[in-house]
Amino acid sequence: MKPEPARYSGILVITSPAHVDTCRRHLEELAGVEVHHWHLESGRIVIVHETDSVTDQEERLIEIRSVPHVILAEPVYHYVDTDPSADESAAGRNPQEQGR
Repeated sequence: MKPEPARYSGILVITSPAHVDTCRRHLEELAGVEVHHWHLESGRIVIVHETDSVTDQEERLIEIRSVPHVILAEPVYHYVDTDPSADESAAGRNPQEQGR
């Protein structure tokens, strides 16, 4: 049986500037979530969420939106890695040749 493809979502989270650190710590505790950037003055936090299914993606977005002090959490990017082994075989090749 073929494994489910990895699904990655880039999500913009907005909170009040006063709650960025608290919100960031809560987000870091969620499985499959990595906090990549935060901006204290604007209250913006950029996270990447990795799952194996659409259902998990939807459930985790609901969980992210329920984190204390989250005002808004919206996916801004989505990628499905249907062949993780292709990443390994393409390593070291010229990026212009990878599509051939």
